Order: sequence, then structure tokens, then C-alpha cells
Amino acid sequence: MRFFRATPQITLAVWQQAKDALGHPNGRADQPFNPTGDFEVGGYCYLGLGPHHTEGPFWGPMIDAAIAAGVEEITRAEYIAARPVAEELI
Repeated sequence: MRFFRATPQITLAVWQQAKDALGHPNGRADQPFNPTGDFEVGGYCYLGLGPHHTEGPFWGPMIDAAIAAGVEEITRAEYIAARPVAEELI
């Protein structure tokens, strides 16, 4: 897994580029990932992606372009630390 964070504006732009490049909806999927990532906290969208979305001749250049556009790659620990904790039901 690789983990990323970016502003909502950058996340949406990257999502749209991936969606267009994959021709979504395409009969296999409606979108490459949620347009706001996995969660949003403190003005950043966070996204964890498996190898099927980060490796190979299609995804490698797309990830590099996203990082050049302002997406920050973070560690798993940073991703987990930022993740909202569900409130306990009383």
C-alpha cells in the first residue's frame, strides 16, 4: 500500500484525470476511487492505494504526475494517525 494526502482541489483534479484516463464509468467501475479520498481531515484528503492502483506503466506515471502537482506521499503511520476515530456510542 501507498498512502497520500492532498488538498480537496488537488484530490478532485487527480481523481478526474484518473477517471478520464480509465474511461469511467466503463462497465467495470464507475470511478477509480472516491473523489474525496478515503477521508478528509484538517483540510486534506487522505487516500491509501494498493499496488493495482500504483504500479505499472499506466499508474506509475500518473502517480508521478500527481506528486508533481502537489499530492504528498505519506507513511502508513501518518495515514493511520490522521484517520478519524469513530465516537463510541453511549
